[in-house]
Amino acid sequence: MSRARRNRRIASEGAVEDEDDLEAQARRRNSRAKRFDASELTLFKATVKKAGGKHKEALALLEREEANVVDRVAYLTLLGELQVELGMMSAAEETYWKLIDRLPDSYDYHKALRIVKGLPEHVHDGTGEITDDDVAKLLSLIHI
Repeated sequence: MSRARRNRRIASEGAVEDEDDLEAQARRRNSRAKRFDASELTLFKATVKKAGGKHKEALALLEREEANVVDRVAYLTLLGELQVELGMMSAAEETYWKLIDRLPDSYDYHKALRIVKGLPEHVHDGTGEITDDDVAKLLSLIHI
């Protein structure tokens, strides 16, 4: 076999391998896109149920589909809101701690945690709006 012919065959085989790789990559991208779309649809359905006052149904949907939800922050945020609406304060506290672990600078999650713990929603230094007991609880909450 001539050298040129052998190189063409090798190039041809390489092209086939590259096409297979491209097809596999396309299938993986398509699979990820479908998973993401299904995840977003689950979050949307739960949000619509929550807006319609169907908190228990929204919570059940989230819990049932938890493993399929890609956006963990959106999932935990919605979960925490539903848990608060349903009076599940202990579970909501756990959820908000998970969110704070992920996003420690989020004022909203700290605020939600204070609400869950029965502490003042707004903390204003020096205004007298919070009691000394509240200050002690806030300090223990952040481990100072």
